[in-house]
Amino acid sequence: MRWAITVVSLGKVFSQEVAIEECVLRFEANGSRIRYVRSCRGDRKELYLDGSLDLRLVPMYPVFYPKFVSQFILCKFSTPIVVPPSNEVVLYFEFPVDVALYAYSGKQFRILDVLPIHTYARYCLYGPLDVGVVARCFKVDTCTEPPKPRPFYAIARLVLRNSSGRVVVVTKVLLDASPLKLFYVPGRWEVYTQNLELNIVGEKVGYIYYGKPFVKNVVAIDDPEELKPPKIGNRTDMLWGF
Repeated sequence: MRWAITVVSLGKVFSQEVAIEECVLRFEANGSRIRYVRSCRGDRKELYLDGSLDLRLVPMYPVFYPKFVSQFILCKFSTPIVVPPSNEVVLYFEFPVDVALYAYSGKQFRILDVLPIHTYARYCLYGPLDVGVVARCFKVDTCTEPPKPRPFYAIARLVLRNSSGRVVVVTKVLLDASPLKLFYVPGRWEVYTQNLELNIVGEKVGYIYYGKPFVKNVVAIDDPEELKPPKIGNRTDMLWGF
């Protein structure tokens, strides 16, 4: 699938229609303003925008639809993975992502709309009731080579490093959308995360680290206000099993 990531050039007012899955986005010239109308499965949104804004469609973390509940994403492996002591396994998987409409004025930006590409929204609890975290849940397949990019899915590269001294079975990985980064290839719907590592240090304890991108010539999305990366610390603690 190929479509223009930038749908409205800086300072230019014009009429345009973009269809993404079951969503239709219309950008209509109205004097010095742009009328934005989005229709998607009976849901409609309308905004008037200044014509000087730069509007961009970019991939978005799957945590904002139907509303922002949690920044955590729990990916459950369809097939458990066994890792011997002092060994590591490199795997790839993909998880769903949505689409966001950004408005830019210079370096300032704001998210105007998030398109509900994946309408199902399943949540689960990772950890005990009193101290666990609620997460958006997905079941994912894993593979040893990068899968072919497909629209509305992000490809992740994960290293499972077993530092526990015993054989471990890994069934899931908990990602935090705050330090997690999304990258895309301009002009194409190819979305990737950065390098991820789950360092297993105990029977039920592991730490996830977020590294640099594993593909070249990609652009990072600007992080939403709700998901600003932490200034210190760049890991996710899995304290109740993996």
